[in-house]
Amino acid sequence: MSTEDEEKKELENSLITLEYYKAQLEVMSKQNETLGVLLSDYLRAKDTLENFKKLKGDDSILIPIGATVFVFAKITDPSKAITNIGADVLSEESVDSVIGRLEKKIDDTKDLGRKLEENALKIQQQMTAISQRAQELYQKSQREQ
Repeated sequence: MSTEDEEKKELENSLITLEYYKAQLEVMSKQNETLGVLLSDYLRAKDTLENFKKLKGDDSILIPIGATVFVFAKITDPSKAITNIGADVLSEESVDSVIGRLEKKIDDTKDLGRKLEENALKIQQQMTAISQRAQELYQKSQREQ
């Protein structure tokens, strides 16, 4: 196999690799969006619980039930909350315990987001290097023709 054929094959492989990396970055971008939504949900729940525990028994609140509809409710015990602990199993726990669990989920989600961004940056750097090499090979092939 001649050097020209090898370079043509390297150029083709580089273009295939660039397409693969581009697809990977798109997936990572969607994952990052999902993490953002999840993080927002955790932060909102934590904020709501922190305000909830300041309430007193017999205080009235509005509870959103969906489609911009709210119902009135009375607080009976602002120190307790019910949370899903997995496999659709609900558990009554102290609000502080639930807030602690949410803080852990918030930290874990932020860490995962940082790792995702680091990996995306590495892929972008690899893409830049591959793209530069592909450009060199293409320009060389054009000069030889």
